[in-house]
Amino acid sequence: NTLQRDRLAVMASEDNTVITVNGTSTTLALAGDLYDQLIGAVGETTVVTADKPVLVMQFVRGGSYTNGTVTTTGDPAMVVVTPVVQYLNDVAITTPATGFIVNTASLVVPVADVGTITFNGTAIPSGSFGPTITIGSDNYKVAYVNLPLGAHRITSTNGFGVFVYGYNSADSYAYAAAAGMVDL
Repeated sequence: NTLQRDRLAVMASEDNTVITVNGTSTTLALAGDLYDQLIGAVGETTVVTADKPVLVMQFVRGGSYTNGTVTTTGDPAMVVVTPVVQYLNDVAITTPATGFIVNTASLVVPVADVGTITFNGTAIPSGSFGPTITIGSDNYKVAYVNLPLGAHRITSTNGFGVFVYGYNSADSYAYAAAAGMVDL
């Protein structure tokens, strides 16, 4: 197997919902309609916005995965993507105690918090973050953090998104770490 592109799916909650994926807009005519596409490249940051509430899902397809140190073959997994308005500023995450040789988290962090957001009490270095992305009218950066086995705490001044992934031979998991209960 090789590194495979993930699949993105967006479901409308209302008729005539306009979604924009990386700058390209599409209208979903009916509530429940689904937009579906492969993400452009392995590791590519994809930005989804909509004019009405939507459900965004990432499908991690089977293939080889790497955290930059270890590469393994994993199974597919699915994660519901947390909307920016539901990001929190203090999040606890955990990995399974055994069984996964690759455990990683992707963090979507406001630019203002880059260099000050902490992982287990230590600031994540600014150099760990990728280029600036714009979501709505705000700017963010994405960092990937390799996770040692066990529980971890991530804190920041402003809300951030956390998505946790793990892979092992013919196995995988994925989850959105936390979401504030904001009425969309």
